[in-house]
Amino acid sequence: MSFNPLPEEQEYPELINHLQEAYRMTPEDRASLARIQARLLQVAATQRQSLQPSSSEDSTHLQNGNISRIHPRSQKPWRYHLSMNVAVLLLLFTGVVISPFLLMKSKSQSSVINPSPIVSVSPQRLNKLMKPRPIGVAGAVHMISEQVGWAMGGNPNSNTPGPLLRTTDGGVHWQQVTPRGVSIQYIYYALPFDEDMAFLFVLSDQSHCYRTVDGGVTWQFIQLPAKMDQGSETFLDHFHGWANVIGANDQQTLFRTNDGGFTWQYVALFPFSGLFDFTFTDMQTAWLNAPLNNVGSPPTDALYVTHDGGHTWKQQPLPALPQRVLKSALNLGKPTFLTQQEGYFLIPILPFDSRDVDSAAYMYMTQDGGKSWQSRTTVLPTHVVVHNEVFYFVDATHILVKGVEPLLLTLINGKWVQTSSSPTNKYPADGDFVSARVGLVLLPANNSDTANTFDVYRTNDGGKTWQKIGILPTSS
Repeated sequence: MSFNPLPEEQEYPELINHLQEAYRMTPEDRASLARIQARLLQVAATQRQSLQPSSSEDSTHLQNGNISRIHPRSQKPWRYHLSMNVAVLLLLFTGVVISPFLLMKSKSQSSVINPSPIVSVSPQRLNKLMKPRPIGVAGAVHMISEQVGWAMGGNPNSNTPGPLLRTTDGGVHWQQVTPRGVSIQYIYYALPFDEDMAFLFVLSDQSHCYRTVDGGVTWQFIQLPAKMDQGSETFLDHFHGWANVIGANDQQTLFRTNDGGFTWQYVALFPFSGLFDFTFTDMQTAWLNAPLNNVGSPPTDALYVTHDGGHTWKQQPLPALPQRVLKSALNLGKPTFLTQQEGYFLIPILPFDSRDVDSAAYMYMTQDGGKSWQSRTTVLPTHVVVHNEVFYFVDATHILVKGVEPLLLTLINGKWVQTSSSPTNKYPADGDFVSARVGLVLLPANNSDTANTFDVYRTNDGGKTWQKIGILPTSS
């Protein structure tokens, strides 16, 4: 049966694909329904024939000049049986469609803390991809939007993770959302995906975790196939995700889930070794940076792509770097896709002279989902390159740098310039910018009464000025 979406539904093709996949019946289901329908129609036809009036009765009606309907009493059995047949057919169809969701729910409720229903992805999130980021030390923060974010509490003097916290008012107030029954001393790290969904890993055994899809109100316990590479999990929505599973001899394997992480299926062995990052932009397409396999090649990474869900990978052709800088090229950063079409990554170049204030950095960008890539020569502050800090693209002209302290860099005339300042003379524990203007940083508290927690500062002008808006709750 073909599906013809309404005009207003055509705006969300990804959502329609997700629904069609969720509601897809097996060939056995279709055959069974077809047999049931055929039997019901046959019964209905037999009953209809038995209820038809004789020809003499028809002529009598016409001779009397009356064109009347069959008496209501004689029509009731036919209508009743037809209605019942239709109702039974609808119930059977509904059972086939809904049963996967009921099974999914019963599976989650059998091993959960405060079970909750799985929440589907909203149409507004389909083009704006999730941006998971691990938070694993005290004072780490990841803002999803200007209002909603996650943070790890704890003592600034130890960096040991404390309670998992969440804000819904831009950092003014924070609520503890650690699963009940989980001791904070065993928290390893959290991985927020969006405003509502996060994974929480305990101890250093990453073979199981806790999952929430309602902002930490309820959590489900999830058994993972094996130890997962920290922070490798990537999800398109609350159902479809992938992860790198570390096996014997550090062999790395791609697994996928279609039910939010409750069950995982083997996809393929990764044809790479060492450290690498990957991100999926749709059900079939993913991007990955990994070391070049060519013997004697420069010590840099290459960009790989899959168009079959991770079964096979091929190197993506890119505009070539100048030969004079190849030997100084560092590993390329994790490809950042802000939407399914818009993606970026940087290749920093080590300075030729340690006294150089600036270093070259080649910026690669795509606006068509990776079909084509353009390069642009830019300049990064040398201290950012030397310290090998981590880059996160906020947009095409702003980068969040995480390392010694969180910095916002702005691309001005081909040069990445630090445009944010620090709220105080202390190094912030962590920070995040959700746009070119709005950011949050956490600093060890100054007040002696709150010395075991963090002050929260917020900027609305790109880090030029900061205002203290609150403190993180203590772990006590």
